[in-house]
Amino acid sequence: MEKAPLQNFDLQRKAEELLKQRKNKKASEETMLLSEIEILKLAHELEVHQIELEMQNEELILAKKAEDQIKESYIELYDFAPVAYFSLSKRAEILSLNLKAAQLLGKERNSLINSHFAFFIDEHEKDIFAEFFDKVMFGSENAICELSLSFNTHESVFLHLSGNLNESKDQCLITAVDVSEIKIAEETILLSKRRMEIILNTSFIGTWQWNVQTGETIFNEMWAEIIGYTLDELAPLSIKTWETLAHTEDLIQSGILLEQHFAGKLPYYDCECRIKHKNGHWVWVRDRGSVISYSSDGKPLMMFGTHSDISNQKQAEKEINEINTKLSKVNTEKDKFFSIIAHDLRGPLGNFMGLSKIMAESLKEFSFDDIENFANTLEKSASNLYRLLENLLEWSKMQQGIIPFNPKLIALKMIVFESIGMTGNAAEKKEIKISYNISAETEVFADSNILQTILRNLISNAIKFTHKGGDIEISAKPNKDHELEISVKDTGIGMSQEIMGNLFKIDTDTNRKGTDDEPSTGLGVIICKDLIEKHGGKLWIESEVGVGSCFYFTLPISN
Repeated sequence: MEKAPLQNFDLQRKAEELLKQRKNKKASEETMLLSEIEILKLAHELEVHQIELEMQNEELILAKKAEDQIKESYIELYDFAPVAYFSLSKRAEILSLNLKAAQLLGKERNSLINSHFAFFIDEHEKDIFAEFFDKVMFGSENAICELSLSFNTHESVFLHLSGNLNESKDQCLITAVDVSEIKIAEETILLSKRRMEIILNTSFIGTWQWNVQTGETIFNEMWAEIIGYTLDELAPLSIKTWETLAHTEDLIQSGILLEQHFAGKLPYYDCECRIKHKNGHWVWVRDRGSVISYSSDGKPLMMFGTHSDISNQKQAEKEINEINTKLSKVNTEKDKFFSIIAHDLRGPLGNFMGLSKIMAESLKEFSFDDIENFANTLEKSASNLYRLLENLLEWSKMQQGIIPFNPKLIALKMIVFESIGMTGNAAEKKEIKISYNISAETEVFADSNILQTILRNLISNAIKFTHKGGDIEISAKPNKDHELEISVKDTGIGMSQEIMGNLFKIDTDTNRKGTDDEPSTGLGVIICKDLIEKHGGKLWIESEVGVGSCFYFTLPISN
């Protein structure tokens, strides 16, 4: 657009130079006129210049139209922009604004001109705007802030403002974006987060976030507190922190469940694990989680989960299981008790009653030898009944916990001697020799009555399963655990491994008759075991079929 004036100037300069050349010719030619050719040439140049001027004029017209169109487009973009624009004076008065800005302020645009912008800001946030405005106007720097507008309605409008100076530095140009929905969403998320934190804290639940591919792990404070630590004490944190603290056996199960979850076989990971507490004991936790994102190649990436302390629950389960076991045992013992009464007690008692009836009805018909045989049979039945009833009563008292227990230091030899005496008749009838190798100085810390019951049962048991003319030996010696090891050894029929395995199970029938058809319930050995354990000792057996058996048990030597 500046080309035409320059060309005009060039033509004028050329014309002046040409005239000057003519003046410098000889004096005789001073009046000489321009040749016809030069005149035509100059005229042509003037015509070309005229055409150029006309073209330049057209270009100016088109440029003016384009400028008007750009101005109209700018006005449209400015007015109908999705964000609000304000121009403020140095006193923060609104000099200009677009339609979106007027819409945010809830008034007609013309009515807002010269209004103070701070008038529309919430009273509690005017200081925020003042600081923002000062940074732009007097600090000559771009600035941003967030604040809310104040209206009579209950709805709040939150704005994100960014401002800078214009070129002349006399106006503050502000861009305002309505972030109300974002603010509401942020507050909703924050409220949800706070609620979740309260729930997690009050329910004593720890959280963890694990990058499966890198091993990077984030725990919250509650996770560490469950096992007695702070997060600082466990730093640096990673998946190795969990692997170091978790029980080895539980890590195996945890790994299996994780792989099943990664493979899509389980909707989420759920495992009960033990973690080592700072004080050294194990804490049971419920470890639950789920993969929340995957890598581009489909591998599990981020996983989130929780830890909850279930130690009390596990203890309750243990106690319930123990109670159930005890109840099951009580029911089994009850069934055994009634089985003994119904079968083993009824048999000898039936024989006793049958013989008594025969003798009562036909005694005069029997010879003296017959009567003597009847009497021996009655005595044998009565003895079996007595022993059985004695064991039942002993076992019943033991189950009820009403057996007196007063252990003290006593001489073992005297107790053994008295126990042999109580079973002497049975041994004499089968011509079984009972010997004992115990010094008078051997002492044991036990309840004398209970110890006598133990020895009497074991000796009677040995007599029952030993053939006529066999041997029984009782001995005692201290062991390496500073206990007294007592044994009752016989040369009887012995036991198979199956019988020995079931001997102390009250719900398993180990009944078998003695060498002289003596009845047996297996209850006496069970009673002995319980009474020995009451002293803190233990009972075990060594036996071989056809060779004999040896019952060993231990008792404390001192308190």
